[in-house]
Amino acid sequence: MATEGRVEALNKLYQLLTKYAGIGQDIFYETNEAKYNDYIIHDTPSGLPEVLPVDPV
Repeated sequence: MATEGRVEALNKLYQLLTKYAGIGQDIFYETNEAKYNDYIIHDTPSGLPEVLPVDPV
């Protein structure tokens, strides 16, 4: 039970991280490439992780 709670909390945290990283990318898309690159989470061509995280819920 405790493990499941931690996984759910971390999944929510990851959702917030990706949300705010996307907002940061949107802000700097056409104005500052260096700052835009600061908001890249996964450095892959698609922008997605190479292996998608498994959602145990």
